[in-house]
Amino acid sequence: MSFFSPKIRPFFRNLGVISLMLWLTIFVTYYADKLTRRDVSESEKTSAKTTPKNEVSSARLMTAAEQEEHVDFQLYGYPRDRYRIGTMLSEGDTSLLCGFQTDFRTDLQSAFGDVISRDSRDEPKREAIESALLRHFDGKSSRALSLYEASLNADREKGIRLMDELLDLPKEERMPLEALAKYRRARLKMSLEDWAGLSDGDMRSRLRSIREDLASVPDHARAGSLDPAKVSENAAYWIAYSSSMILPSRRLIALGEADYGGAVETYLRMPRRGEANAVNSCLHLLLKLCEENNLRPALAGENLRKLMTYYLASAGGDFPDTRPASDILKASSIAWLDLLSESKTDPGFALRHVAVLQYRLERWQDCRDTAVRLPKTDPLRQLLLSRCNLRLTGDLSASRTLLEGADPAKSIAASAKTTPATGFYNYSVIIDLQSETELRERVSGERGVLALCAGEFPEALRLFDEGRYAEDAFYVAECLMPLDELKAYVDRRRSAKAPLIKYRWNYGNNDFDDLEYELCSRLMRAGRTEEALDYVNSNIRAKTASYLLLLRAAERTDVSPLERADSYWRAALLVRQIGETVLHSPYGLSWSSGEGWRVGYSYIPGFRSRSFEYPYGVPEMAVLTCGAEELRRLREWESQHMGSSARYERDARYAAFDLALNAARLLPDNDPAGAEILQYAGNLLKYREPKAAVPAYRMLVTRFPRTPYGQHAIAKKWFSSDRPSPPADILSK
Repeated sequence: MSFFSPKIRPFFRNLGVISLMLWLTIFVTYYADKLTRRDVSESEKTSAKTTPKNEVSSARLMTAAEQEEHVDFQLYGYPRDRYRIGTMLSEGDTSLLCGFQTDFRTDLQSAFGDVISRDSRDEPKREAIESALLRHFDGKSSRALSLYEASLNADREKGIRLMDELLDLPKEERMPLEALAKYRRARLKMSLEDWAGLSDGDMRSRLRSIREDLASVPDHARAGSLDPAKVSENAAYWIAYSSSMILPSRRLIALGEADYGGAVETYLRMPRRGEANAVNSCLHLLLKLCEENNLRPALAGENLRKLMTYYLASAGGDFPDTRPASDILKASSIAWLDLLSESKTDPGFALRHVAVLQYRLERWQDCRDTAVRLPKTDPLRQLLLSRCNLRLTGDLSASRTLLEGADPAKSIAASAKTTPATGFYNYSVIIDLQSETELRERVSGERGVLALCAGEFPEALRLFDEGRYAEDAFYVAECLMPLDELKAYVDRRRSAKAPLIKYRWNYGNNDFDDLEYELCSRLMRAGRTEEALDYVNSNIRAKTASYLLLLRAAERTDVSPLERADSYWRAALLVRQIGETVLHSPYGLSWSSGEGWRVGYSYIPGFRSRSFEYPYGVPEMAVLTCGAEELRRLREWESQHMGSSARYERDARYAAFDLALNAARLLPDNDPAGAEILQYAGNLLKYREPKAAVPAYRMLVTRFPRTPYGQHAIAKKWFSSDRPSPPADILSK
């Protein structure tokens, strides 16, 4: 049979048609894609044309404050998030005994903000220089240009020879590139790798030639030599570098070629060039001196002394790449304090920072002597004197007096036989010495814990509140204060027209960030609902009022069971939204998968009473002891909240569950709406705490057995997997 017989021809015909359609599809897809790309490309071109204008426009609209903030970011980078102990109590003794660490950024701005150059210059990158040369010569041949371009691709030594050759050209040939050639020759000499093998004489000679070249660059630029990206201005920075960081500090000093004080003054005033700016340059110099274990040069000049002290007090500043290793930091801090003492340098140039450094290095007596010199109104003085007293004597009463600004001699003299506070804490709290508010809040917080240890609960609450120590304030308000005393405090706060203190602390999904809301919660739980409404969060006041009206309507006996059931059901849905704020305590029990019920949120009640076991360490509280009266009140609170079987005060799910069951009880047997409500209620707890969901299951199988949900519950002996969301009006339709 022929291969092309009539029987086979249809097969090839169909194959050809399929192939044609395939190629046609490919062609259409390609063409459509091309059109789309063209549209995208044209839109990108349009965007490219308009975007710069928009950027310029937005830049022009930038306020002076925004521009200042932008410059600060370029100079200093992001400020480090200051780790302020958000609670005193959950950190235990550490909160009063740990060291302090200053904020380098704010210190630098405060001391040198007027000195540090805020001007910005383009970096003298190769691309910028080559572009300037192309524009100047515009295709004209030049021996000087050829030599300069050749040096860009040569090694260091050959590059230096090429610059020597360029600078030997006749004046008219070399003049356009004279500034660039000397700048490049100097930079190439600086980067040579044979420094360690040079004799003292050769090293001095090379440093002299480098500085001569760099110093002449501005003169050549003024005489008409090309100066792309203001290379002439950058020359001063490299002169400073040659007298501070080009060699190990001891070698540079031995050669008589060091000038650390002058270098710092140059760095502080240098314009910003990307990463190269005043702050970074100073930090790199400080790091170099610390790593070389040679801090003596930092005594040269008041500004350098300040910078080194700020640097060490802040644990190496805010930048990881300019922060020394912890062992080097500690050794440098000790060496610096010893050097100041040995040289009889008065610490008055940076008194607060020296005191902070002394405390962190456990030089309690030295710190006390330094802190006494601070103004009596300085909150740092109060903090350090109080802490030094704790370290030297362990007397809480004397420390409390010192925090209030008393004479340290009298306070400490009265406590000679007390047991010293011991224990080393290998971390520090970051404080901003430039923020009077932050320091005073810290004083208030530390006074608060000492008042608490003395059993003065209203005073402790006031101090925690004023210091914005949210969790500590809420602990006292919830666990230790009688309800009427708490209400009296909040009312006094109101009458003084003090603004609501926003702690930036959320509980659950709702704001719970002021003591007024804590008072509302306690009043609601105590059944004083009318009073509670006056303190509720304004964001949910309308819903809370509706909730209370619905509860009142549900308890009426002069209306039909269906109307009462409707009120209960609507109240159940509302409490799911607002219950975390209007009912629950942040220190009540909380549910955690695998742990079940536990002391909620920050564990402070359990830490203080030692009545609960935790899978992790409990902070030491040998200093911040829990007094007998605090423990008695805390035990009473625990028996009411931890020992109670009622869950509705602890989780909105339980409150909604109870209200939904009340609604279902009032409905007729086998009412489909009732079965749906019970299924909804069961879903709230069946995974969280199955035993707690059993009442809804029993009601479902006994009262609503003929409904689909009831039949499923009977057959499977548990709730359906369905998750219905019955509407609020399911019973009123």
